[in-house]
Amino acid sequence: MKKRAWIEINLDKLEHNYNEIKKQISDKTEVMAIVKADGYGHGDTMVAEHLHNIGCKKFGVSNIKEAIAVRKVARNSEILNLGYLSPENCRYLYENDIIQTILNIDYARKLNSELEKHNKTIKCHIKIDTGMTRVGVDMFCEDAIDNIAEICDMKNLD
Repeated sequence: MKKRAWIEINLDKLEHNYNEIKKQISDKTEVMAIVKADGYGHGDTMVAEHLHNIGCKKFGVSNIKEAIAVRKVARNSEILNLGYLSPENCRYLYENDIIQTILNIDYARKLNSELEKHNKTIKCHIKIDTGMTRVGVDMFCEDAIDNIAEICDMKNLD
């Protein structure tokens, strides 16, 4: 008979680790708890709620479904969607005050255009690809600086 594996989350140890990280950084620096993929299998909302209650105000998630779930337990926090969201679904961003990661200039243009149709603005984070070539604005592209400047000038992306 095979034994099953399980995970036990000790919220006291999670809190201890969070506080140890906070001790190592400036008071002006904030911690963003990455709780994507269901908190890497640890329970995104449980972990986010506990961290929120002890002072963490920034969370990173992998998709809009996770963002909305975390929003329910961390109401006055900043939530960054690290993953792709179809521009046609941008209402989920402004209705839930979610920050969207900008993956490239084409995505920024499409998202800005869609938001313009709704007369809405969202906060965003420009992901920079510094060499792993997975996602983000390619810093080694000759147009990188111009692309970032264009994104920064888009009126519906803050």
